Amino acid sequence: MSKTRFEAFTDGVIAVIITIMVLDIKVPAKPTWQSLAGIGQNALVYVISFILIFSVWISHHRIMLNLHSPDTPLLWINAFFLLFLSFAPLSTAWVGHYITYPLPEFLFSLNSLCNMLMIRALSNHVRHIENFNEKTQATYSAIQGKTRYNIILAVFCCIISFFVPLLAFVVSAGIAIYWILNGLLVHYQYGHY
Repeated sequence: MSKTRFEAFTDGVIAVIITIMVLDIKVPAKPTWQSLAGIGQNALVYVISFILIFSVWISHHRIMLNLHSPDTPLLWINAFFLLFLSFAPLSTAWVGHYITYPLPEFLFSLNSLCNMLMIRALSNHVRHIENFNEKTQATYSAIQGKTRYNIILAVFCCIISFFVPLLAFVVSAGIAIYWILNGLLVHYQYGHY
């Protein structure tokens, strides 16, 4: 399979996932500020989830940037990455409606954890099959470092979600902010990535 087709399929699936997520945000029942505030929780959860998904899409792009051609194991790792990512609309909608309940927050945190683990698996595999120069290896190391800390935080969110669900969501929001800041740092350190 060509790299272009592989990336186009992944990009298409991610675009559909993001589109499905926004459909859970309903139009306010009345043209009032109070009615608009009623969708605030769902909108906030959507924004955090969107940032997390967009961040893993950027990481996916960075990982695949120097790939010559995907092999069969990479296709399967990517398939499982998309499988876990496709649960984002469900976990986002559920936690958007029940942000202070343990089980929806656990599912949201678990979904984020699985996505981060799959990004790490993709990065590890591409590093294994390609012979990269020092600058490219540094970019992959930065991705590995970013996911390492986020995996630890996501595990923390999974555990704490059963005791203080709202704290787990706040930490998830912190992870999203970290992805943005770290992504900008990687860009300025390593060039066009």
